[in-house]
Amino acid sequence: MATNPIDLKCISQMFFSRLTFLKVNQNLDSEELHLLPRNLKVFLGGILKTSLLQMKLEFPQTLEKLYLEVDCRDGDRDLECEFDIAHLINLNDARIEPPSDHSGLITRTSMPGFWKLPKNLKKLCISHNRMISGKLETVCTSLMELKIEERYAGDNKDFIQGLSIPESVKVLSIPYFFLSYKKELVSLDYLKDHPQLRNRVKFPDGLIKLTITGHNDIRRTMVLDFHVNKLPKLEELSLLFPGHVNVFGKFPKTIKKFIQHNYPCFSIGTMMSVKTFDMNKFKEMESLTEIKLENVYKRNKCHYKVPASLRRFSYLESELTRVHIDAPKLEYLNLSKNKFYHPDNVKFVLPDNLKQLILQKCSIFEFSPALPENLHYLDLTDNKLRAIENLPDNLKELKCESNRLGESDSVSTFPTGLVRLNLRNNRDLTGKHIETSNLSQCHNLRFLDLSGAKLEKLNLDSLPGGLQKIDLSSCQLSSLDGSFLRFQALEELYLSLNELGGYFHNAFKNHGSLFGSKIKIVNVSGNRLQPIEVKLLQNELSTKPSFKNLIFDRDLAKQPVPRSNPPDEVVNLGTPLDSNRPKKQRKLNQ
Repeated sequence: MATNPIDLKCISQMFFSRLTFLKVNQNLDSEELHLLPRNLKVFLGGILKTSLLQMKLEFPQTLEKLYLEVDCRDGDRDLECEFDIAHLINLNDARIEPPSDHSGLITRTSMPGFWKLPKNLKKLCISHNRMISGKLETVCTSLMELKIEERYAGDNKDFIQGLSIPESVKVLSIPYFFLSYKKELVSLDYLKDHPQLRNRVKFPDGLIKLTITGHNDIRRTMVLDFHVNKLPKLEELSLLFPGHVNVFGKFPKTIKKFIQHNYPCFSIGTMMSVKTFDMNKFKEMESLTEIKLENVYKRNKCHYKVPASLRRFSYLESELTRVHIDAPKLEYLNLSKNKFYHPDNVKFVLPDNLKQLILQKCSIFEFSPALPENLHYLDLTDNKLRAIENLPDNLKELKCESNRLGESDSVSTFPTGLVRLNLRNNRDLTGKHIETSNLSQCHNLRFLDLSGAKLEKLNLDSLPGGLQKIDLSSCQLSSLDGSFLRFQALEELYLSLNELGGYFHNAFKNHGSLFGSKIKIVNVSGNRLQPIEVKLLQNELSTKPSFKNLIFDRDLAKQPVPRSNPPDEVVNLGTPLDSNRPKKQRKLNQ
């Protein structure tokens, strides 16, 4: 935000008496907040730094939501002022923090003063725990959601600061150091001998969602002590970049969703990976339906004991080379950013009920495992595949963008039951590869993306006739054989950034009409078309009942169309420019 205040008189009650929402991208003078419109319900903005030690912020009494950045930049010094907003009895959602740091560096952030809060708050996000005047558990007894974003303090000491959490809180996010210890001290005996440290955080028994955030500080170990905090109603637990993790006691049986993310190969203090608890402890979570792990446990094999209730499992960037998952109800599996190379029936054992499989960036150059019959979605984006083969015919959607299709003479065999097919950015894929494949036999296909391929020429008869959307953008196309009229269900056609100048002349001459009645959008921008070609397209498309938009280069609209018809060898006269038939008006460019 800017540091110069604006004149609040320009947005005062006099001019905006009914204003209820205000977002200001410039810091305001905190002593002039009484000038704000008095019917505001939402205020998003910031206030300038003050040298006062106490200040009542005169926001409107009607305010229900307040997101406030407080300028407190003064080296490492905290702002000393005590701000009072306790009079805002209608406020139920407050976020108070210092200016955003977009540098990406892990640094200490100055505290934006001390704050007196209204008792009726339901949702609170603060940058520092100690910025609250009084104990939060007695100040905000109706609080439902609490988030503390205290920045890394840069020391090795144990954080003995207690954490006051109202019993009413159901959703909680706190920094890892409230639960962390110097790693060499972590043991159950040590915790028993230091009850002040062990009991510094008491979670509400009614907590439903808990998020713990950190910076992979491997000089410390975060402890989840379920002997002290049993969390009998917890349903979601997220550990975001916590560093080392140790668990004492059993996980709550009520947990339905577990998330743990670590930074890839980076931690504060060294470049070694973090240590975490035995993943077989997942079996303690009898209600677990979803697990998301990223950079958590580097190993080449995934073979954990998971609850039978599990339905969604993501295990990302962990150097896996083989998978054996026994989870009878599993429907969704994401194993992206691993190293499978050549999955087969030995390395890849999947549950029979699986419906969605995502394998992005897995260095796969050949894919031959037996896939479950129920699988309907497969994502192989960003691999090294040279052909599509050995996939079940009942697959409904296949994403295989940014591979090496067309790099060899291998012929692709697509699942004939496909409804959606994405092959974008396969740079070596030519029109010949499409024509020699079985794509025309995929009669259920409705959405096809070939953008970024090296098609150059394409016979439209090699595509299935039921397509509703075709994307042939950036395909180096100079000609197309056949007519789009054969795609009677076609609604959207993207031909941008090709070399189709002159194509539409001949197409109209040879076919008379190019599009079916359901066409809605046609994009021909970046093709060096002549003005007469755009006019021919406009004439045809304006007669279609569903037509919405023709997208073409704007400068073509400014060029005059020849008054006399060009010679046949230059331009096709297909649809007369002066046709007297009625035309529906549609947008022709935007």
